[in-house]
Amino acid sequence: PGGKLVFASATQKNLAGKTIINRGTVDWTGGTINLGNAGVVSNGGTWKMESDYELYSGGGAAVLFTNAGIFHKSAGAGGTAMTRLENTRFFNLDSGVIEVDAGILRMPQNYTNAAGTIMLHGGTLAGSTGANSGLGPLYLGDGVVAGSGSMGPFTALGGAISPGDSPGLLIFQSGVNLGANTSLMIDGTGSVPGTGYDQLSVTGSVAISNCT
Repeated sequence: PGGKLVFASATQKNLAGKTIINRGTVDWTGGTINLGNAGVVSNGGTWKMESDYELYSGGGAAVLFTNAGIFHKSAGAGGTAMTRLENTRFFNLDSGVIEVDAGILRMPQNYTNAAGTIMLHGGTLAGSTGANSGLGPLYLGDGVVAGSGSMGPFTALGGAISPGDSPGLLIFQSGVNLGANTSLMIDGTGSVPGTGYDQLSVTGSVAISNCT
C-alpha cells in the first residue's frame, strides 16, 4: 500500500513465469508486458493503463490475472488488448472495478465478467478476436455495467446494466442481448436522452424482452 511500480519505457517487459502482487499503484505508460508461462498478477490496488500497449501471453502455461482493485485504462486512443492468445484468464472479483476512460480495452477472447463492476467514462470495452485487431464478444455473467461509453458485441447472462453515474448513455456497437437473469436499470430526471434520462444506443440486433 502506498507503493508504486512504473513501466515507462517502450521496451517490452518480459515477466514470463513471474508473480506481481500489487496493493499500491502500477503506472503503466509504455512497453508491452509478456506474462506467459504461468505468470500471475494479483491486483488489489490500482493498475493504470496510460497507453495503448498490450498485456499478453507469449506462450506456455496459462496466465492468471485476478482483480480485486481497480483496473483502469485512463489514456490512449487505440486498442489496448488484454491478450492476443486464449490462454490468459482474467477474473474480476466482487470488489473489482474495470474502468475505461479512453480508447479501447479488449479483454481476453470470450471473456465473461463474473463479478464486480465495469465502469465506462467515455472509452470502449470489448472482447478480443484472438488476433491483434477487431472487437470480439463480451459476456456478463454477474456484476454491473455502468457509466457512459461504448461496448463491443455484448450478451448479458446475468447481472445488471445501469447506464450513467446518474443519467447517461451506453452505446452497443454490435447488438445487445439482455437475458432473463439480467436487470436493466433506467434513471430519469428530465426529458433529454443521455443527460435527462438513461439511454441505450444500439447498432445491430436488440433483444431485451426477457430481462427485468
